[in-house]
Amino acid sequence: MRYFLTLFFFLCMAPSQAAIILQYHHVSDSTPYSTSVTPQQFTRHLQLIADEGFRVVPLQTLIDAISEKKTLPDSLLAITFDDGYQDIYQNAYPALKKRGWPFSIFISPKPIEEKYGDAMDWATLQEMAAHGAKIYNHSQSHNHLIYTLPGENQAEWQTRTRQDITQAQQTIEHYFAGSAKILAYPYGEFNVPLKTLLQDMQYIGIGQQSGPVHSHSDLLALPRYPASGAYSELNSLREKLHTTGFNVLRQTPQETVLAHKNARPQLILTVKKGDFLPRQIQCYASGQGMIKTQVTEVDSNIEITSQANHDLPEGRSRYNCTAPALHKKGMYYWFSHPWLRKSAQDGWPSA
Repeated sequence: MRYFLTLFFFLCMAPSQAAIILQYHHVSDSTPYSTSVTPQQFTRHLQLIADEGFRVVPLQTLIDAISEKKTLPDSLLAITFDDGYQDIYQNAYPALKKRGWPFSIFISPKPIEEKYGDAMDWATLQEMAAHGAKIYNHSQSHNHLIYTLPGENQAEWQTRTRQDITQAQQTIEHYFAGSAKILAYPYGEFNVPLKTLLQDMQYIGIGQQSGPVHSHSDLLALPRYPASGAYSELNSLREKLHTTGFNVLRQTPQETVLAHKNARPQLILTVKKGDFLPRQIQCYASGQGMIKTQVTEVDSNIEITSQANHDLPEGRSRYNCTAPALHKKGMYYWFSHPWLRKSAQDGWPSA
């Protein structure tokens, strides 16, 4: 009897199963470091994914499982690219095609139609779509969707943004019939009004905040692990491949946009107990390392309160909260929340 009780406890407390979505932009050795991996690094990434036993699946496979609240099998991974740069075709596509691995590209039609110098054309995208690629929405012009224009009210913003997303989707569906309504937020920026708009339009929303996806993930803000620039090193990538998700029951605030004066926001998460020690939960802020983290056990749940030690910069940053799993060596629980702090006089950041 003691054996079965121990086994039952272990099964109940074992890390929740999760999957990984990787995000790339450029695959080149002559593009900006922060959004690039070299072709050699990308090849090593693919080999690492194979060596670690991951099965690469279409993004839609993960979305379907999350939509149906299904438990995701271990070691599933989806590969995504943003912006549709020509170097994806030149340097990433051959390696993916050779392995027969599916992948997704989020594109903005305007740069393609206006023939921006580094943007792929429709024929190139169609060639890749015939060999494993799915093409999805990244807005029409790749503008900051959450930004309001001077003098624009909320209703006018909503109408303009809805038109932008719809125009892009119609163009994509013209070339790729049946393309699912999946939007990757430009710059990874979203807020509550934009998520509400996407929900009304029946879209899935994809972010850039780090973390795995699992059956409890928010389908309006699915996380991805950026794998470029500072995040391209193999050891860093290997660590992120072996993460699972906290089961977040409540979060305060839901909003991501901060008034300029709110430079040290407090984030409160209520999560279910899992295969981790509450005292080992620690949160981090962009550029600050460990930050103030208070953990309280409340019945069968855990409340995590975190707050930056120093002012967050204007523009984009994030809090990450993690804890090592007890019964799966090398596995970490992971949750990330993005912030966008406004500039002085509460204007939108310039970048």
